Amino acid sequence: MSSGEPLVTTDPGSTADLPLISVIMPYFNGEAYLHKAVDSVLQQTYSNVELIVIDDGSTDASKHILAEYTDRLILLEQAND
Repeated sequence: MSSGEPLVTTDPGSTADLPLISVIMPYFNGEAYLHKAVDSVLQQTYSNVELIVIDDGSTDASKHILAEYTDRLILLEQAND
């Protein structure tokens, strides 16, 4: 950053100048902890965050919990072989 410009903006309502932070959260049958883990990421004060959740073939109610967050995370699913 030789230009002397700040890395982040001072406008708290803007994410255009903030670097994107990607959080990858793998889980398998994480029903008991999923709400707390997802909420922890989504409630951070840094606003330009994407949450990628990877389901490793869960058989519990995890998918129902994640359905509450569909507009706030990216869900990838794979079979647990």
